[in-house]
Amino acid sequence: MLESLTTTEIVCPVPITLIQQYIGVLDPSQTTIIQMMANSITRTIENRIGNYIIQRPIVWVCSKSRQDQSKDYYDSWLSSGISFGWSWNQTISQWITLPTSAVSIESVSIARWGEADVLLVGGDDYVADLETQEARIQFSFYDYVSEFYNSYAHLVVNYTGGICAGTTDDPVPSSIQYVICELTKRLFEKRGEPSALFTVGIETMLNEHMRYAIA
Repeated sequence: MLESLTTTEIVCPVPITLIQQYIGVLDPSQTTIIQMMANSITRTIENRIGNYIIQRPIVWVCSKSRQDQSKDYYDSWLSSGISFGWSWNQTISQWITLPTSAVSIESVSIARWGEADVLLVGGDDYVADLETQEARIQFSFYDYVSEFYNSYAHLVVNYTGGICAGTTDDPVPSSIQYVICELTKRLFEKRGEPSALFTVGIETMLNEHMRYAIA
């Protein structure tokens, strides 16, 4: 499958003042560079764990590649079921797995070649399962799934996804906050020098949040 994933600008969820205190550099002239490094580290961690830290709007576009358009591929998909998205696992039936966790789905649309997208109706055209880490969508079989392989150009899902809201009631996990501070410190202190960021200890702390790469 050919896929693209877009979202809003990535900003470090840990206050810059806290990161500066951890690094031990309170000089205001260094704030910009530290913030830039913290934002980069946040993106690196999100790609490492395969999920966005702070919940935000996401647009996922999925279309068939050349090898996906054959009848043999479609027949195989019908018999065994596959998962779209950045997933290594087989799933039951014709569930389509989103590339990240999701807390809500705003819209699902599908388009034929050369035509405008058709907005699908939740509950009638598709159902969603957002309770598990791998959020999933299942289409009304005869109306959409078979057509997706025969004449549709692409699928577009607008949804909100991420680990937490980043609020007092739903804070960023402390392990992720610590890793951001520690990796930003390493990046700041070793800037301009080649250095391995991820150690066994850091990897262990991130394991509980691990999905798979999203980039």
